[in-house]
Amino acid sequence: MIELSAGFVIFRKRNGERKFLLIRSSEHSYWGFPKGVIDKGENELNAALRELKEETGIVNVRILEGFKTTNKYFYVRDKQRIFKTVTYFLAEALSDDVQLSYEHSEYTWEDADKALELIPYPSLKKVLKEAVEFLKDEEEKKVRGK
Repeated sequence: MIELSAGFVIFRKRNGERKFLLIRSSEHSYWGFPKGVIDKGENELNAALRELKEETGIVNVRILEGFKTTNKYFYVRDKQRIFKTVTYFLAEALSDDVQLSYEHSEYTWEDADKALELIPYPSLKKVLKEAVEFLKDEEEKKVRGK
């Protein structure tokens, strides 16, 4: 079986510091990013935006064009092995307000180093590292452009 999902790496910037949003799954108790299954007729970005709203209440974001990465893995549900592909986008939250759904027990805003400590899976750590690198590249482009 194949499952397609989409989500966001969300960050905010306050006082020059960038913090990333991690949410803890109620069911599996691990830290990760908002994501969910793509519904029939939905594209990846619309699914990611819908899931972001459903899981965190966040609707006011600035999407960073040019960032899109995937995380692929297998997991088992009801004794069935599932191949899952999650497409992640990157966005800046324009509000600090988070309202978790029942699917998640808590949230935290952390710098990249602390977020990497909390994220349990190497493939998900790679997603965050790619986002951090993309943000660094974007900042360098702005500096060079001035």
